[in-house]
Amino acid sequence: MAVLVEKQPHLLDGGQISALQVRAVLICFAINIMDGFDVLAMAFAAPAVGHQWTLEPARIGLLLSAGPLGMGVGALLLSPLGDIWGRRPAILLCVSVVGSGMLLSALARSYEELAFMRFATGVGIGAVLTSSSAMVAEYCPTRWRGMGMALMAAAFPTGAVAGGAAALFLAESYGWRSIFLAGALGTLALVPLALIFLPESVEFLMAKRRPGALDAVNRLLEAMNREPIAAMPRTVSTGGAPRFATLFQRSQRPITLSLAFIFFSFMTSFYFILSWLPKLAAMAGYPGKAATTAGLLLNIGGVAGALAGGVLLARSTSSRVAICTVLLMCLGMAATGIALAMQAALIPFVLVTGVAMFSSMAALYTLMLQLFPVALRVTGVGLVSTAGRIGAVAGPSTAGLMVAAGSHMALLCVVLAVPAAAAALAVALIGAYVKAPPGAQGSGRR
Repeated sequence: MAVLVEKQPHLLDGGQISALQVRAVLICFAINIMDGFDVLAMAFAAPAVGHQWTLEPARIGLLLSAGPLGMGVGALLLSPLGDIWGRRPAILLCVSVVGSGMLLSALARSYEELAFMRFATGVGIGAVLTSSSAMVAEYCPTRWRGMGMALMAAAFPTGAVAGGAAALFLAESYGWRSIFLAGALGTLALVPLALIFLPESVEFLMAKRRPGALDAVNRLLEAMNREPIAAMPRTVSTGGAPRFATLFQRSQRPITLSLAFIFFSFMTSFYFILSWLPKLAAMAGYPGKAATTAGLLLNIGGVAGALAGGVLLARSTSSRVAICTVLLMCLGMAATGIALAMQAALIPFVLVTGVAMFSSMAALYTLMLQLFPVALRVTGVGLVSTAGRIGAVAGPSTAGLMVAAGSHMALLCVVLAVPAAAAALAVALIGAYVKAPPGAQGSGRR
């Protein structure tokens, strides 16, 4: 039976942000940094892997898509563990899977082995992103929740920037396998850190209502200098519907389907430019280091964009921020494609695109997290993220086919910016249905 906690004021809204809250957010931030490194390791290694194994563009596109495909599977099949076992155990399991997948990627002896290991790594990443995002949302006071999501969005390009910087050195000095080995060591190092210092979500404990939950909640509240509660909040039964079915009940169905479309469309464009930019720059005739640097600059812009998104989310609705930043991302992608075709200066266009991409990500995740009840939050995010991961596979794969067919680079970038434009339109439509007051990310509709 699915049981939802009746809506009440957020317990962590009063008082100062505590050390425990900061610790929970920082650990999830560190996990997302390594996920950013791990997701894009293949993009940075792709030129060297393609050269060593003499791979055609279409096969490189499949390698780049294996990770996002695994992320979709993990988000769909493993994310519910965060609503069943708890955010903390789900995070611990999935980080272990990611680290192991990275280690085995470094040891891959063939194209097929590497593709499978990238898929397995993606499974862990897809599941850990949903639980860690929910954990951050649930440990942030309402007024800071948008900034918490912005930090999570910034973590991804931060890891990618570190990965790009490391790739410039590692690939030339030790070969492409060293990129995956570095990611494995960094990711596995986070397992004992999370085991010791990461608490369980207060909201999850209240929603799950296991024996001893009240005492566990009050211990955490005391550690955060909050007043204890005398009893658990009342609950509302959803009529015994299974978790996934609850997401498609009449009141929730428009939200679930709209978000699934938005994330599918957005991620199609997002992962195309994220995965293919270094390769496209190399194909356009830019030197090897310049091609890798292009991917690096995209993520440097992303760090700034995610933080800027957090500031904007404190001043406007998540839907408005998403519409503006997604449209800016479309313009940046088109301009980048034209610059590639003309072998012009890439830096300003790549930076603008990166800023827009990751500020969009912060806004869209904030919009999504506000709409699902606590008892179904990780499952809902996982389901919608799966639609996004399908787009993340479609984008790079479509690009590979278009490159193989000889498509012009400017046309390629314009065509693959169209899905993001469709996502912006869908956000505008859902904005009429979803309530998102400035600076507050609580559930509701307007």
